[in-house]
Amino acid sequence: MAPATLTAKFSRSRKVMALAGAVAFAVGIGVGVAASRSAPFLGLAYAAERNGAGEASVRFVSLNDQRTYRDFVVGPGKYEVFLKPGETRTFTLTVANRMGDDRPFFLSVEDVKGDPTGKEPVVLLGNDRGPYSLRDWVKPAVWKLTIPHGKKAIIPVRIAVPSDAEPGGYYGSLLVSTQSKDAAAQTEAIAGAAKVVARIGVLLFVRVPGEVREEGSLVAFSLKEGRKVWRHSDPMTFLISFRNDGTVHLNPSATITIRNLLGRRVNEIVVPAWYVLPQSLRTREVAWEVPYWLGRYTATLTLNPGYEKGAIQTATVTFWVVSWQALAVLAGVLLISFLLFVFLPKRYAIVRK
Repeated sequence: MAPATLTAKFSRSRKVMALAGAVAFAVGIGVGVAASRSAPFLGLAYAAERNGAGEASVRFVSLNDQRTYRDFVVGPGKYEVFLKPGETRTFTLTVANRMGDDRPFFLSVEDVKGDPTGKEPVVLLGNDRGPYSLRDWVKPAVWKLTIPHGKKAIIPVRIAVPSDAEPGGYYGSLLVSTQSKDAAAQTEAIAGAAKVVARIGVLLFVRVPGEVREEGSLVAFSLKEGRKVWRHSDPMTFLISFRNDGTVHLNPSATITIRNLLGRRVNEIVVPAWYVLPQSLRTREVAWEVPYWLGRYTATLTLNPGYEKGAIQTATVTFWVVSWQALAVLAGVLLISFLLFVFLPKRYAIVRK
Protein backbone atom coordinates (compact mmCIF):
# COMPACT_ATOMS: atom_id res chain seq x y z
CA MET A 1 0.00 0.00 0.00
CA ALA A 2 1.30 3.48 -0.91
CA PRO A 3 2.37 5.82 1.88
CA ALA A 4 -0.19 8.44 0.79
CA THR A 5 -3.00 5.92 1.22
CA LEU A 6 -1.82 4.99 4.75
CA THR A 7 -1.62 8.62 5.75
CA ALA A 8 -5.17 9.26 4.56
CA LYS A 9 -6.54 6.26 6.42
CA PHE A 10 -4.72 7.19 9.66
CA SER A 11 -6.05 10.75 9.33
CA ARG A 12 -9.62 9.52 8.89
CA SER A 13 -9.21 7.16 11.91
CA ARG A 14 -8.06 10.02 14.14
CA LYS A 15 -11.10 12.08 13.10
CA VAL A 16 -13.45 9.19 13.83
CA MET A 17 -11.88 8.59 17.25
CA ALA A 18 -12.07 12.28 18.14
CA LEU A 19 -15.72 12.42 17.08
CA ALA A 20 -16.53 9.29 19.10
CA GLY A 21 -14.77 10.71 22.15
CA ALA A 22 -16.73 13.94 21.90
CA VAL A 23 -20.01 12.04 21.61
CA ALA A 24 -19.12 9.86 24.61
CA PHE A 25 -18.17 12.94 26.64
CA ALA A 26 -21.47 14.62 25.80
CA VAL A 27 -23.44 11.48 26.64
CA GLY A 28 -21.56 11.19 29.94
CA ILE A 29 -22.42 14.75 30.89
CA GLY A 30 -26.08 14.16 30.05
CA VAL A 31 -26.21 10.99 32.10
CA GLY A 32 -24.47 12.73 34.99
CA VAL A 33 -26.94 15.61 34.94
CA ALA A 34 -29.91 13.25 34.82
CA ALA A 35 -28.48 11.17 37.63
CA SER A 36 -27.87 14.24 39.75
CA ARG A 37 -31.54 15.11 39.40
CA SER A 38 -32.99 11.76 40.32
CA ALA A 39 -30.35 9.43 41.71
CA PRO A 40 -30.91 8.18 45.25
CA PHE A 41 -27.44 9.18 46.39
CA LEU A 42 -28.37 12.85 46.09
CA GLY A 43 -31.33 12.32 48.39
CA LEU A 44 -28.99 10.62 50.85
CA ALA A 45 -26.59 13.54 50.63
CA TYR A 46 -29.44 15.96 51.33
CA ALA A 47 -30.59 13.80 54.23
CA ALA A 48 -27.06 13.77 55.60
CA GLU A 49 -26.92 17.55 55.39
CA ARG A 50 -30.33 17.95 57.03
CA ASN A 51 -30.22 15.10 59.52
CA GLY A 52 -26.57 14.65 60.33
CA ALA A 53 -24.97 11.27 59.79
CA GLY A 54 -28.12 9.60 58.46
CA GLU A 55 -30.18 6.61 59.56
CA ALA A 56 -27.27 4.23 59.04
CA SER A 57 -25.52 5.79 62.05
CA VAL A 58 -28.38 4.84 64.43
CA ARG A 59 -27.61 1.72 66.49
CA PHE A 60 -29.97 -0.59 68.38
CA VAL A 61 -29.12 -2.55 71.52
CA SER A 62 -31.27 -4.91 73.55
CA LEU A 63 -32.45 -3.90 77.01
CA ASN A 64 -31.51 -6.12 79.93
CA ASP A 65 -35.10 -5.97 81.16
CA GLN A 66 -37.52 -7.12 78.46
CA ARG A 67 -40.68 -6.64 80.51
CA THR A 68 -43.50 -4.33 79.40
CA TYR A 69 -43.94 -1.05 81.30
CA ARG A 70 -46.09 0.82 78.76
CA ASP A 71 -43.56 3.64 78.60
CA PHE A 72 -40.33 4.73 76.96
CA VAL A 73 -37.17 6.19 78.45
CA VAL A 74 -35.13 9.03 76.96
CA GLY A 75 -31.67 10.17 77.97
CA PRO A 76 -29.88 12.33 78.86
CA GLY A 77 -32.31 14.62 80.66
CA LYS A 78 -30.13 17.66 79.95
CA TYR A 79 -27.13 18.32 77.71
CA GLU A 80 -25.00 21.37 78.44
CA VAL A 81 -22.01 22.44 76.34
CA PHE A 82 -19.70 25.41 75.66
CA LEU A 83 -19.15 26.03 71.93
CA LYS A 84 -17.37 28.76 70.00
CA PRO A 85 -18.87 30.37 66.87
CA GLY A 86 -18.52 27.95 63.95
CA GLU A 87 -17.89 24.98 66.23
CA THR A 88 -19.80 21.67 66.05
CA ARG A 89 -20.42 19.03 68.69
CA THR A 90 -22.23 15.67 68.54
CA PHE A 91 -23.85 13.96 71.51
CA THR A 92 -25.78 10.71 71.85
CA LEU A 93 -29.53 10.53 72.41
CA THR A 94 -30.95 7.22 73.67
CA VAL A 95 -34.58 6.13 73.34
CA ALA A 96 -35.61 2.85 75.02
CA ASN A 97 -38.93 1.28 73.98
CA ARG A 98 -40.73 -0.49 76.85
CA MET A 99 -44.23 -0.06 75.39
CA GLY A 100 -44.81 -3.75 74.70
CA ASP A 101 -44.86 -3.48 70.90
CA ASP A 102 -42.92 -1.94 68.03
CA ARG A 103 -43.50 1.80 67.87
CA PRO A 104 -42.69 4.71 65.56
CA PHE A 105 -40.93 7.56 67.35
CA PHE A 106 -40.69 11.15 66.14
CA LEU A 107 -38.05 13.76 66.96
CA SER A 108 -38.58 17.52 66.93
CA VAL A 109 -36.89 20.62 68.30
CA GLU A 110 -38.54 23.54 70.10
CA ASP A 111 -37.16 26.65 71.73
CA VAL A 112 -37.68 27.12 75.45
CA LYS A 113 -37.66 30.03 77.88
CA GLY A 114 -37.86 30.50 81.62
CA ASP A 115 -41.04 31.21 83.55
CA PRO A 116 -41.03 34.65 85.21
CA THR A 117 -43.67 33.47 87.71
CA GLY A 118 -41.64 30.48 88.91
CA LYS A 119 -44.45 27.98 88.33
CA GLU A 120 -42.61 25.97 85.65
CA PRO A 121 -38.88 25.27 85.22
CA VAL A 122 -39.12 25.86 81.46
CA VAL A 123 -41.81 26.83 78.96
CA LEU A 124 -41.94 25.09 75.56
CA LEU A 125 -42.63 27.56 72.74
CA GLY A 126 -43.94 25.24 70.00
CA ASN A 127 -43.53 26.93 66.62
CA ASP A 128 -42.59 30.27 68.17
CA ARG A 129 -39.00 31.39 68.43
CA GLY A 130 -37.56 31.99 71.85
CA PRO A 131 -35.43 34.93 72.95
CA TYR A 132 -32.38 32.61 72.88
CA SER A 133 -33.32 30.41 69.91
CA LEU A 134 -31.44 27.14 69.43
CA ARG A 135 -33.69 25.02 67.23
CA ASP A 136 -31.95 25.73 63.89
CA TRP A 137 -28.64 24.50 65.32
CA VAL A 138 -29.81 21.00 66.27
CA LYS A 139 -29.95 18.15 63.75
CA PRO A 140 -30.44 14.52 64.83
CA ALA A 141 -29.36 11.69 62.55
CA VAL A 142 -33.05 10.88 61.92
CA TRP A 143 -36.33 12.63 62.58
CA LYS A 144 -38.42 9.44 62.57
CA LEU A 145 -37.63 5.81 63.34
CA THR A 146 -39.32 2.60 64.49
CA ILE A 147 -37.95 0.98 67.64
CA PRO A 148 -38.85 -2.64 68.47
CA HIS A 149 -40.02 -3.45 71.98
CA GLY A 150 -37.13 -4.19 74.32
CA LYS A 151 -34.65 -2.24 72.20
CA LYS A 152 -32.79 1.01 72.80
CA ALA A 153 -31.95 3.29 69.90
CA ILE A 154 -28.68 5.22 70.07
CA ILE A 155 -29.04 8.34 67.92
CA PRO A 156 -26.25 10.85 67.16
CA VAL A 157 -27.37 14.48 67.45
CA ARG A 158 -25.29 17.30 65.99
CA ILE A 159 -25.22 20.85 67.35
CA ALA A 160 -23.63 23.35 64.94
CA VAL A 161 -23.11 26.94 66.09
CA PRO A 162 -23.18 29.52 63.27
CA SER A 163 -19.96 31.43 62.68
CA ASP A 164 -21.73 34.73 63.43
CA ALA A 165 -23.33 33.60 66.73
CA GLU A 166 -23.19 36.25 69.45
CA PRO A 167 -21.93 35.50 72.98
CA GLY A 168 -24.53 34.26 75.43
CA GLY A 169 -26.77 31.32 76.24
CA TYR A 170 -29.04 29.50 73.78
CA TYR A 171 -31.78 27.13 74.92
CA GLY A 172 -34.02 24.50 73.37
CA SER A 173 -35.50 21.05 73.82
CA LEU A 174 -35.14 17.95 71.66
CA LEU A 175 -38.52 16.22 71.94
CA VAL A 176 -39.18 12.51 71.46
CA SER A 177 -42.81 11.52 70.95
CA THR A 178 -44.88 8.49 70.03
CA GLN A 179 -48.56 7.86 69.44
CA SER A 180 -50.53 5.01 70.95
CA LYS A 181 -51.80 2.40 68.50
CA ASP A 182 -55.35 2.74 69.79
CA ALA A 183 -55.29 6.47 69.15
CA ALA A 184 -53.84 5.95 65.67
CA ALA A 185 -56.59 3.47 64.77
CA GLN A 186 -59.24 5.79 66.17
CA THR A 187 -57.82 8.72 64.20
CA GLU A 188 -58.05 6.74 60.98
CA ALA A 189 -61.60 5.65 61.74
CA ILE A 190 -62.95 8.98 62.95
CA ALA A 191 -62.03 12.17 61.16
CA GLY A 192 -60.69 14.81 63.49
CA ALA A 193 -60.26 12.48 66.47
CA ALA A 194 -57.77 13.69 69.10
CA LYS A 195 -54.42 11.91 69.19
CA VAL A 196 -53.00 10.56 72.43
CA VAL A 197 -49.32 11.41 72.23
CA ALA A 198 -46.61 10.80 74.82
CA ARG A 199 -43.69 13.22 74.67
CA ILE A 200 -40.39 13.50 76.55
CA GLY A 201 -37.89 16.31 76.10
CA VAL A 202 -34.13 16.61 76.47
CA LEU A 203 -33.06 20.12 77.48
CA LEU A 204 -30.22 21.61 75.42
CA PHE A 205 -28.09 24.41 76.89
CA VAL A 206 -25.41 25.94 74.64
CA ARG A 207 -23.10 28.67 75.91
CA VAL A 208 -21.16 30.78 73.42
CA PRO A 209 -18.18 32.41 75.18
CA GLY A 210 -17.81 36.16 75.30
CA GLU A 211 -19.10 39.11 77.26
CA VAL A 212 -22.32 38.14 79.10
CA ARG A 213 -24.23 39.35 82.14
CA GLU A 214 -24.41 37.01 85.15
CA GLU A 215 -26.76 38.26 87.85
CA GLY A 216 -29.01 36.36 90.25
CA SER A 217 -30.51 36.73 93.70
CA LEU A 218 -32.34 34.77 96.37
CA VAL A 219 -35.99 35.84 96.44
CA ALA A 220 -37.38 33.74 99.31
CA PHE A 221 -36.69 30.83 101.65
CA SER A 222 -39.77 29.34 103.29
CA LEU A 223 -41.77 26.23 104.17
CA LYS A 224 -44.17 25.03 101.49
CA GLU A 225 -46.94 24.07 103.89
CA GLY A 226 -46.72 27.36 105.79
CA ARG A 227 -46.90 25.56 109.12
CA LYS A 228 -44.92 26.42 112.24
CA VAL A 229 -45.60 23.27 114.29
CA TRP A 230 -44.65 19.78 113.05
CA ARG A 231 -44.92 16.24 114.33
CA HIS A 232 -42.48 13.38 113.97
CA SER A 233 -42.32 11.87 110.45
CA ASP A 234 -44.30 14.74 108.93
CA PRO A 235 -43.03 15.45 105.38
CA MET A 236 -41.58 18.96 105.43
CA THR A 237 -40.72 20.82 102.21
CA PHE A 238 -38.38 23.80 102.07
CA LEU A 239 -38.86 26.26 99.19
CA ILE A 240 -35.91 28.13 97.67
CA SER A 241 -36.90 30.81 95.14
CA PHE A 242 -34.09 32.17 92.97
CA ARG A 243 -34.33 34.83 90.26
CA ASN A 244 -31.96 35.03 87.28
CA ASP A 245 -31.70 38.57 85.90
CA GLY A 246 -28.77 37.86 83.57
CA THR A 247 -28.36 36.80 79.95
CA VAL A 248 -27.16 33.22 80.59
CA HIS A 249 -28.51 30.41 82.75
CA LEU A 250 -27.18 29.96 86.27
CA ASN A 251 -26.66 26.85 88.41
CA PRO A 252 -27.16 27.85 92.07
CA SER A 253 -26.53 25.37 94.89
CA ALA A 254 -27.27 25.53 98.61
CA THR A 255 -26.94 24.03 102.07
CA ILE A 256 -29.65 24.02 104.75
CA THR A 257 -28.29 23.85 108.32
CA ILE A 258 -30.73 23.05 111.13
CA ARG A 259 -29.95 24.06 114.73
CA ASN A 260 -31.82 23.47 117.96
CA LEU A 261 -32.82 26.01 120.63
CA LEU A 262 -29.31 25.99 122.10
CA GLY A 263 -27.74 26.77 118.70
CA ARG A 264 -26.27 23.31 118.25
CA ARG A 265 -26.21 21.95 114.69
CA VAL A 266 -28.40 18.85 114.52
CA ASN A 267 -28.70 18.29 110.75
CA GLU A 268 -27.44 19.53 107.40
CA ILE A 269 -29.12 19.14 104.02
CA VAL A 270 -26.99 19.53 100.87
CA VAL A 271 -29.00 20.87 97.91
CA PRO A 272 -27.34 19.98 94.57
CA ALA A 273 -27.08 22.64 91.86
CA TRP A 274 -30.15 23.31 89.74
CA TYR A 275 -30.58 25.46 86.62
CA VAL A 276 -32.40 28.78 86.30
CA LEU A 277 -32.88 30.20 82.79
CA PRO A 278 -32.26 33.90 82.01
CA GLN A 279 -34.92 36.42 82.98
CA SER A 280 -36.90 33.91 85.02
CA LEU A 281 -37.73 32.78 88.54
CA ARG A 282 -37.42 29.19 89.65
CA THR A 283 -38.43 27.62 92.97
CA ARG A 284 -36.56 24.56 94.16
CA GLU A 285 -38.37 22.14 96.51
CA VAL A 286 -36.32 20.26 99.11
CA ALA A 287 -38.19 17.46 100.89
CA TRP A 288 -37.24 16.42 104.42
CA GLU A 289 -38.79 14.13 107.01
CA VAL A 290 -38.99 15.46 110.57
CA PRO A 291 -37.13 13.15 113.00
CA TYR A 292 -37.83 12.42 116.71
CA TRP A 293 -37.19 15.94 117.87
CA LEU A 294 -38.80 18.23 120.39
CA GLY A 295 -38.66 22.00 120.67
CA ARG A 296 -37.86 25.05 118.55
CA TYR A 297 -35.49 24.78 115.57
CA THR A 298 -33.96 27.18 113.06
CA ALA A 299 -33.14 26.29 109.44
CA THR A 300 -30.49 28.49 107.83
CA LEU A 301 -30.06 28.53 104.05
CA THR A 302 -26.61 29.26 102.60
CA LEU A 303 -26.90 29.79 98.85
CA ASN A 304 -24.19 29.98 96.21
CA PRO A 305 -25.67 31.81 93.17
CA GLY A 306 -23.55 29.79 90.74
CA TYR A 307 -21.25 32.35 89.16
CA GLU A 308 -17.79 33.64 90.01
CA LYS A 309 -18.64 37.15 91.21
CA GLY A 310 -21.85 36.18 92.98
CA ALA A 311 -21.96 36.74 96.73
CA ILE A 312 -23.10 34.02 99.15
CA GLN A 313 -26.66 34.70 100.32
CA THR A 314 -28.40 33.48 103.50
CA ALA A 315 -31.92 33.29 104.93
CA THR A 316 -33.60 31.55 107.90
CA VAL A 317 -36.92 30.01 108.89
CA THR A 318 -37.99 28.75 112.33
CA PHE A 319 -40.34 25.92 113.28
CA TRP A 320 -41.40 23.82 116.26
CA VAL A 321 -41.41 20.04 116.51
CA VAL A 322 -43.85 18.22 118.80
CA SER A 323 -43.09 14.51 118.96
CA TRP A 324 -45.35 12.31 121.09
CA GLN A 325 -42.57 9.73 121.25
CA ALA A 326 -40.09 12.31 122.51
CA LEU A 327 -42.68 13.62 124.98
CA ALA A 328 -43.29 10.10 126.26
CA VAL A 329 -39.58 9.55 126.77
CA LEU A 330 -39.23 12.90 128.52
CA ALA A 331 -42.22 12.16 130.73
CA GLY A 332 -40.73 8.79 131.65
CA VAL A 333 -37.41 10.34 132.58
CA LEU A 334 -39.14 12.98 134.73
CA LEU A 335 -41.28 10.35 136.46
CA ILE A 336 -38.29 8.15 137.28
CA SER A 337 -36.38 11.16 138.56
CA PHE A 338 -39.32 12.16 140.75
CA LEU A 339 -39.69 8.66 142.19
CA LEU A 340 -35.99 8.44 142.92
CA PHE A 341 -36.10 11.82 144.60
CA VAL A 342 -39.10 10.92 146.77
CA PHE A 343 -38.41 7.32 147.79
CA LEU A 344 -34.65 6.96 147.88
CA PRO A 345 -34.11 9.25 150.90
CA LYS A 346 -36.70 7.30 152.97
CA ARG A 347 -35.25 3.92 152.16
CA TYR A 348 -31.64 4.76 152.59
CA ALA A 349 -31.12 6.91 155.65
CA ILE A 350 -27.89 8.81 156.08
CA VAL A 351 -26.08 7.74 159.28
CA ARG A 352 -23.65 10.14 160.85
CA LYS A 353 -20.69 8.80 162.79
